[in-house]
Amino acid sequence: MHFLSSSLFIVVVIILLMLNPACPVIGKQTPAQSTMPAIKDQYVVADGLKLHYVSAGVGQPVVLLHGNDGTLQDFTMSIFNNLSTKYRTIAFDRPGHGGSQTLWHKMLTPQKQARILHSALNSLGVVHPLLVAHSWSGAVALSYALQFPKDLSGLVLLGSVAYETKQTDPNPIYYVVHVPFVGSVAAFTFMITGRSGIEKQLEEAFSPDIAPSPYVHSFLASMFRVSQIKAAARDELTLNPALRKISPHYADIRGPVVIVTGDHDKTVPPEKQSYPLHEAILQSKLIVVRNAGHELQFTSPLEVMSAIDLALAPLVKACIPAQVQQ
Repeated sequence: MHFLSSSLFIVVVIILLMLNPACPVIGKQTPAQSTMPAIKDQYVVADGLKLHYVSAGVGQPVVLLHGNDGTLQDFTMSIFNNLSTKYRTIAFDRPGHGGSQTLWHKMLTPQKQARILHSALNSLGVVHPLLVAHSWSGAVALSYALQFPKDLSGLVLLGSVAYETKQTDPNPIYYVVHVPFVGSVAAFTFMITGRSGIEKQLEEAFSPDIAPSPYVHSFLASMFRVSQIKAAARDELTLNPALRKISPHYADIRGPVVIVTGDHDKTVPPEKQSYPLHEAILQSKLIVVRNAGHELQFTSPLEVMSAIDLALAPLVKACIPAQVQQ
């Protein structure tokens, strides 16, 4: 009898979700025998910038934002395909990174990048997305939540920066990179001499796990371009001023916020970032992944997927009438 009542409950919930298009498609699985279609490069113009993105799946929109030095491959080579079996999944190259344009004569702060993202999502008809932000992009997601609180379903922050610390101080070379002409020469020089340093940073970011070779090769190929280096420099230079401005307002953020951090994260130490952010946002939930570093979407994909489901759980519950929830 208990089995029958539980089965009936599940059937009713599924029917209600299918009949209500405003509700997300949760738990929709692609059959095991099916193959994922090739990811198609797409572009959208926002605030005069041509942004590169990829999209797959249907239902509740989940938008993936990569960290500094990275591209959307940080997700397409990790959780993108699995995530797109449950949600409408969109991954962007942020301005200047990967295949996206930027304005080199302007310093696109995290706040400005949040506005560009909002414009891009509006153009794509994306309503109430869940933002999943890794590392540096935590500043973009937090800025988005403060600027557009009514246009958001929630945040999932993966090893994200939220506060100014000595570790977020930019390397002096980044100032040189933005000097006209001289900066391009400096960036080109870094392309020649900086490989070992970047490989060491990757090793630290994945520690205590090992970085997968296909990703390392892809990352190095995308990183060692003048445009990518200049975009990374710009992001570092604008980070601390942005964090100083937005961090006093984190308590004003409403809606679901799930903070995920690795207890061995050396790139963005949780005791300086994720833990105090959890205390500042009262309704936030904190997930500490044991024996994990910074690249959680690669090393702890199940935990990341669970965090996304957790952030969207209140939305699913709101779609189910109270008598069914009981």
